Amino acid sequence: MPWRSSVLLICAALFLPLLSIPAPASATVSADGPLTWHQPGDEATLAARDSKPILYFVTAEWCGPCHALNDKLFSDPAKAERIESWYVPVVVEDVRAEQGSNSPEVAALLDRYSVRSIPTLIVALPDGTPIAAQAGYRGADSAWRWLQFQAAAAEKHLAK
Repeated sequence: MPWRSSVLLICAALFLPLLSIPAPASATVSADGPLTWHQPGDEATLAARDSKPILYFVTAEWCGPCHALNDKLFSDPAKAERIESWYVPVVVEDVRAEQGSNSPEVAALLDRYSVRSIPTLIVALPDGTPIAAQAGYRGADSAWRWLQFQAAAAEKHLAK
């Protein structure tokens, strides 16, 4: 049926360009929000000093669910304050799609924690030992409950 092929080509021509539209700059994870994000590098020292676990937020500019997690959870001032009291928050931006490769620090971190999807949240002890990871976005409420549970679990590990 030749008309089906034509319809498929027209749909592809209309919708494929939409897949490559970058997210608006205002949706990026930044230090401008209520949560102070650290860059990979000094988190182990900060976590050891403050006796806190590390929260890694693996994100990417093109990732819609990452923006939803940021907008609906990390941008809430009350929740941001709690997260900072529980964790040393570190944003890990995967820029492979935009730049072709990540920095050596980001590449090593993604490899160390076997990150295969974005967004991913990872909770680790100050020495880098992982406690838990959650891949994907299941909603802000689910992520909030997960962060609370992992903070309590990490506290038990740090008390040993």
